[in-house]
Amino acid sequence: MIYNVTILLIILAFIFVSAFIDYEHLKDNDFIESHVSRAVLRALVFILISIHDFKLGVASALLFAALFDQTLNFLMKVDFFYLGSTAKWDVFFKERMFWYIMLKATCLILGLTLIFI
Repeated sequence: MIYNVTILLIILAFIFVSAFIDYEHLKDNDFIESHVSRAVLRALVFILISIHDFKLGVASALLFAALFDQTLNFLMKVDFFYLGSTAKWDVFFKERMFWYIMLKATCLILGLTLIFI
């Protein structure tokens, strides 16, 4: 159980640091035009975790999907479910808020379940 909690805390720290880095750019009006480099770096982290333990790699990706946007929104002091206008994810879900919230909840539940089973 302590191992699982430690893994969860590491994943949450990674999510917070990732959101904080984006926040630092956005608060300085440094507009993020492309999310490709960020997505590749984050995918690489999840792949490396998956090499060690596939279940934890999937759990990490699911928790990131569930919590990153809300962490960034919290740091930016905007609405909890605020969506930007650049990232393809945001553009797609802007008109599908119900499905966005359902996807976030599903990712959170599945991610936590994978860590603690």
